[in-house]
Amino acid sequence: MNASTEIMELHGLEDEDYWDFFSQCAFGDANPSDFPQLKRIGQEVVSKLAGSPLAAMTVGSSLKAVLKEEHWSSICGKKLCQIEQKEDDIISVLRPSYEHLPDHLKQCFVYFALFPKKYHLRGDELIQMWRAHGFLDTQTPDETARRYINDLLQLLFIEKVPNQEDHYVVHDLLHDFAESVSNGEHFRIEDDFNVCIPRNVRHLYVSASNILKVYMSLEELKKNLRSLIISKAQEGASCERVSSSNFNHILEHILKELRSLRVLVLCNPDGMLPDSLDHLVHLRYLNIHESRNFINVPKSLFKLYHLQGLSLQTQDRIMKKELQEGLSRLTQLRYLKAPKKIISSIELIGRPRSLKRTRGEQSEE
Repeated sequence: MNASTEIMELHGLEDEDYWDFFSQCAFGDANPSDFPQLKRIGQEVVSKLAGSPLAAMTVGSSLKAVLKEEHWSSICGKKLCQIEQKEDDIISVLRPSYEHLPDHLKQCFVYFALFPKKYHLRGDELIQMWRAHGFLDTQTPDETARRYINDLLQLLFIEKVPNQEDHYVVHDLLHDFAESVSNGEHFRIEDDFNVCIPRNVRHLYVSASNILKVYMSLEELKKNLRSLIISKAQEGASCERVSSSNFNHILEHILKELRSLRVLVLCNPDGMLPDSLDHLVHLRYLNIHESRNFINVPKSLFKLYHLQGLSLQTQDRIMKKELQEGLSRLTQLRYLKAPKKIISSIELIGRPRSLKRTRGEQSEE
């Protein structure tokens, strides 16, 4: 890709113009004012389509088929990729662009489907996850991986987050498309406890309040799961399904079974790693952040000899001595991210052969 190419951002239609266009697609010759309930549902649908005319045509044609509240409510509750598509509808239109991507960019793009819509992904953390799954060759330098991000930017598959350095997001419609391509391999459990986890899932994003659902599904998950992202429970979640005191006990049982994990991200204020981790022999990337209780580093962490990336965004009082003594055993480590006070106090940070020493927020190759 040409690094000097200027990217021009195209925005959707303005709200009033978009509603007029959507109404034509959804109501046809009928008057929306004659269907107040359908108009209300239609306005809810419009809020999800990001001003895209093609999306309005795709969804509107499905709504126009039956001007009844039950049908419209059903369509409103679906993702775009779940709506029956015609040859010129949006998923069908996006697919040729995706098919022309090189294979390495296809899997890098689809990994965005693991995260919620509008989720802001840091570039350095994204690269570590790609690397952990083999999307990047072991010897591929991070500079090359940055070109993957730039390629996806120039091809408009992802966007930069305004006013946030090195953060990226996928447009809602492309997110739906990525989920369609993923076909269940990338899955999320957010605030819907009753959701059914697909049997073919390989990458799972779950709210901490729904950790029990993962425990209940271990038999199906333990052979194939490669990514486990545990996010903190959202404010206003319908209920706190697992108490703080039980969370870490359940997490310990889960990790004992998930022996094929390559990526583990724990973002929970009360989250702590269990003492025994050495069975996670395939783990390549470990990220612990926003934990109030993560102070002592389990000694078994330093037996994860294939670990390539470690991010400890925790409180400064984490045990520096344990890190100093243990990091030298992680000979494959090429990325370390931690508070400045911790990084600067670790004398042996240069011992892992892939890791370069950096005074600052993070150390990486």
